Amino acid sequence: MENRYPQNCAQCGNLVPAGEGDCVKSCGRWLVSHKFGKCLPPATVVATVEVEPGAYVMADGRLLRVERGRQNRRLQGFMWSPTEHVAFGGEKIQRGGWTYTGSRLFDQITRPLTADEAHTFGRITRTCCYCGLGLTTPESVGAGYGPTCAKNHRLPWGKATAQLANIGADAAATLFGLVPSA
Repeated sequence: MENRYPQNCAQCGNLVPAGEGDCVKSCGRWLVSHKFGKCLPPATVVATVEVEPGAYVMADGRLLRVERGRQNRRLQGFMWSPTEHVAFGGEKIQRGGWTYTGSRLFDQITRPLTADEAHTFGRITRTCCYCGLGLTTPESVGAGYGPTCAKNHRLPWGKATAQLANIGADAAATLFGLVPSA
């Protein structure tokens, strides 16, 4: 059956646009994969990074959030999958979701996310790239992450977040496939 919604491929981890893949139910959940022979080759690994909980950039530019499992405390990955742009209070907001990837994409991680990139991601998506929760307070939206993640990942918070450099609208537009707020 053809997939109706964009989702990451169960085999290669790359995004499969709606209508361009096959959808199969396995173990009670729907898995999407590229049509036969259309999987992209795995990205080349540029550098090896010691993986610990946090946010990372993969070799192909996608964002991967790593956290410890609640029950077994093993590291598990979640990839950001953008879906749509919606108007929110006069701003254009990127909506999407985190797709579970397990640890299979850890070898494609090239570097940790910088504070400037986390700031831009959080402002555009209204989602923290470290914990995956929505940003609700004006301080968190302004910083791009909340006070708990700032403490856990040694990021600037409070008055220090005002000093975060804006990486520019052009760079933000290409960052992880996001569109900058209007």
